[in-house]
Amino acid sequence: MGRDLIKLVDVGKSFQGRRVLNRVNLEVGASEITVIRGRSGAGKTTLLKLIALLIKPDEGRVFIEGLDAWSLREGERTRLASNAMSYIPQSIDLIPSLSVRENIELPALIRGVPKSVRERALQDVIGLLGLSNILERRVGTLSGGEKQMVALARSLVSKPKLVVADEPFAYVDDAGVETLFGVVRDLRDRLGTSFIITTTELYLKSFSGDKEYFLVNGSLTRV
Repeated sequence: MGRDLIKLVDVGKSFQGRRVLNRVNLEVGASEITVIRGRSGAGKTTLLKLIALLIKPDEGRVFIEGLDAWSLREGERTRLASNAMSYIPQSIDLIPSLSVRENIELPALIRGVPKSVRERALQDVIGLLGLSNILERRVGTLSGGEKQMVALARSLVSKPKLVVADEPFAYVDDAGVETLFGVVRDLRDRLGTSFIITTTELYLKSFSGDKEYFLVNGSLTRV
């Protein structure tokens, strides 16, 4: 079990009496891209929030690097999640009035990371993603695809083992999807970063993961 970054065992979740997830099992290892496909309202966001420890399952267990997350104290659980993964929500929560640089650095700044360390991490990320030409632009002036790249850069500054991204291709065209997914594959290969990506694109083959799943009626099935 310790070899998995993430392991869900018979996880279930309901909201207001409606069953959203039903006995979900999932394993994510190192340097893997996992794509979860499902229609809007299928429960993809709920599943990702469970993985990121933002919400607690009604039943089942969530293991992060072999540790039973919800058996830990709150502070330990928070540290476990923040050290292991970064979460990119479906609504791109960048601050439009800040520059690209400021948005990328903000989480590290809030955590009190020293300036020299932040700057090195920033330079590493912008080099990997090729963002140097837009670094000083205000986020409000960027295209949807550019915003997704900035959100990805921000998630990588802390050098997580896993990036959990909720529909990151929702605001880009087909060409942008291919470009962005190419970046994801490159990051997996160069950094060993794992990704869990959700999408409403059920059959689009411009991107595919090392593992592919469908989420239908609360049940997760591997393709």
